[in-house]
Amino acid sequence: MKLIDETIDLLGDASEPLGKAFIKAQIISHKLQDKEFSQWVRNEIQGYGRDDELPAYRTSPIIPHGNLENGTRRYSNMQLPTRGIPEDVRERTLTTCFYQSISVVDEFARGSKQMTTVIDQRLYPVLRAGIDSSYSIVNAWGELPAGVFTQILNEARSRLLDLLLNLSDRLPKNAKDDDLKTTYKIEGLNDMFKGAVFGDGANINLAIGNGNQASNNSASVVKNDIDSLVRELTDNKVSTVDIAELKRAIEGDASQAELNSEGFGQQVRTWFASMIIKAGTPAWEIPAQMAAGLLTGALTKFYGM
Repeated sequence: MKLIDETIDLLGDASEPLGKAFIKAQIISHKLQDKEFSQWVRNEIQGYGRDDELPAYRTSPIIPHGNLENGTRRYSNMQLPTRGIPEDVRERTLTTCFYQSISVVDEFARGSKQMTTVIDQRLYPVLRAGIDSSYSIVNAWGELPAGVFTQILNEARSRLLDLLLNLSDRLPKNAKDDDLKTTYKIEGLNDMFKGAVFGDGANINLAIGNGNQASNNSASVVKNDIDSLVRELTDNKVSTVDIAELKRAIEGDASQAELNSEGFGQQVRTWFASMIIKAGTPAWEIPAQMAAGLLTGALTKFYGM
């Protein structure tokens, strides 16, 4: 089939812009009348929306860096250790997503400038788990691994090529371009698309429904008033078991005078990290990014920071 063969040839030529192949793929997906395939191709050409499913190859871990000080010393542009941060927390908080069109990603890949991403201040308590408790994080940012944009291009190219090769194998050798309009009847076409693009066990981001919204009204928390803190956490679906553990952590830190410059003791920081792990799961149905801000806001109000 001419159209598919031409697109396969484009994908096999690394000197050709990848966007050119995706334009042809848009015609193929339209003729196939497969909505998910069409949406993926359109997203790659135009860029992804925040509510769109983002393939795993468009996410990447970031390497945290920051400026630290403790009143007498200051360290600049230090890579922040992550050994004290649980793996699940690292995956949720130290990962960035790329929503740009494939053409923009191509431009990024050709550039030589080191790109960085801002790390939300609400995540600083998580990052401090791996450094000396006497130091505060003045500001922090994430650096991208080398070759991250080239890897996105390679993944997108490979997945589209894999899909078209499999599709070509299923079509009669004498099939014409117009025959694509009937191929949506091929059994397993949608599964073939999902397998090629998202793969088994792909990490697909799902939009959070109205039932999972957080109130994030930390202004209702009063300094040293545990009851107001409990009400705030309860309103945001923190379980009674987790609240009881937080109470024990607060009491334990107070008895050991284990407060740092941000007002969180070691036991509270450990509890904080455990809650970030639970965020976005049935154990606590609040997104991780929202959860970090919610907990930080409530705890800083409680400690009067």
